[in-house]
Amino acid sequence: MSTAAAPLSARVLGPYRPLLAIILAGLAILSLSRLGLLLWQWERVDATGIAATALLQGIRVDLIQLGLLLTPLVLLAPLLAHRLLWNSWRRLVLLWGVCSLTVLVFMELATPAYLLEYDMRPERLFIEYLAYPQEVMAMIWGGFRLPLFAALGLTGLTIWLSTRWLRGVLTNTPPT
Repeated sequence: MSTAAAPLSARVLGPYRPLLAIILAGLAILSLSRLGLLLWQWERVDATGIAATALLQGIRVDLIQLGLLLTPLVLLAPLLAHRLLWNSWRRLVLLWGVCSLTVLVFMELATPAYLLEYDMRPERLFIEYLAYPQEVMAMIWGGFRLPLFAALGLTGLTIWLSTRWLRGVLTNTPPT
């Protein structure tokens, strides 16, 4: 694609355009999840009287999380996002973006079942327990079969959709 035929956002943002797209997609995923959780647990949220604050602070935390997730790409852009390494840059952004969005969706899908079991969102222990796969799988298989299959299906769908979408974004972003 010639630079003149590229969308205005591609000409202005250059190699950072797909990164902004990943941030916006991640923000949409996390915000919709937060809204769903707030609606699902409305009685508890309403009792605190801070629903609006929770939404606004949630967006702030989401932006921090997304910024940290994309920091390696931002740091590598000046080294890789030029004509000589453009195909490598595109492959890296595609892989990193699909993996990042998939992990975000998976964690958000795991949240309701984890919340029911432990009365909090997944945190450090969620990852540390993965060192004991037999115990974890026995517990999940015993009490969370439906959420497991739903999460696996929706995670697979996320991989497929985000790959198709991000390829389109990268195709419309010319090399700098």
